[in-house]
Amino acid sequence: GSVRGAGRRRFDRRVRGRGDRFEEAGAGGIVRAYCSILVDRASQKAIVIGRRGALIRRVGVEARADLERFFATRFFLDLHVRVRAGWREDERILDDLGLSRRRCRPPGQVL
Repeated sequence: GSVRGAGRRRFDRRVRGRGDRFEEAGAGGIVRAYCSILVDRASQKAIVIGRRGALIRRVGVEARADLERFFATRFFLDLHVRVRAGWREDERILDDLGLSRRRCRPPGQVL
């Protein structure tokens, strides 16, 4: 379940999700995952959320199902869409997402 997989191909490079915080399963056996979906502009945020929250809700339902299947446990998934202008050029954010340009460049090449 992803925003890109929900028929939004034009967001392939403009939208990324990241896990902000995870809490181990408590007495109820539910893992809590707090995640952000990063976008460049407020207009993208509105599109990702969708009319009356329909798209973000669908993404959350699909992502939670994928997580529960993969980890074989129940999940509570809290999604937030966050506007971070220029996040694709921010090395710290790219590194957090596992997309750091420093790791991807050939040896000896300078950015």
